[in-house]
Amino acid sequence: IKNCNLQPVIHIPDKSIMIDGNEDLLLRMLGNLLTNVLRYAKESFEISLVEIEKDGRVCELSFKNVLMPGQDVDETRIFDRTYRGEEARSNQGTGLGLYIVKLLAMKQEAEVFARKEESSLRIGIRF
Repeated sequence: IKNCNLQPVIHIPDKSIMIDGNEDLLLRMLGNLLTNVLRYAKESFEISLVEIEKDGRVCELSFKNVLMPGQDVDETRIFDRTYRGEEARSNQGTGLGLYIVKLLAMKQEAEVFARKEESSLRIGIRF
C-alpha cells in the first residue's frame, strides 16, 4: 500500500464480527481483492466490513476504489474467468484474480458482488 502511495480508508464496526470460513481460502480471497485494488486504485481506496443482519449472521466485506474518467467496468461480468476491463488491457494480469475469489466464495457458501456507486466500484463478499 505504501509502495503504491495509497491511503486506505477503513470502516469496521466497533464490535467483532465472526466469519465462519476456511482461513487459507479467506486469506487467498482477501489477497486477490487487495491486489485488484492496488492495481486500479489511485490515491486512496476503502475497505468496509458491514453487518447486514443485526444478529451478525450476514456481513459484507468490500473494497472500493474510484474509477478513472472513461474507465468502463461491466460489473455483471467482472467475476468471469478472463474478464478484464478496458483500462486493464495494458496491465500484465490474466483476469483470473476475481474469478478465483468467486470460486473460493462459492466453496464457503458466500456470495461475491460488484456494484458501481457514482464514480466508484465496490467489489466484495457477502458471508
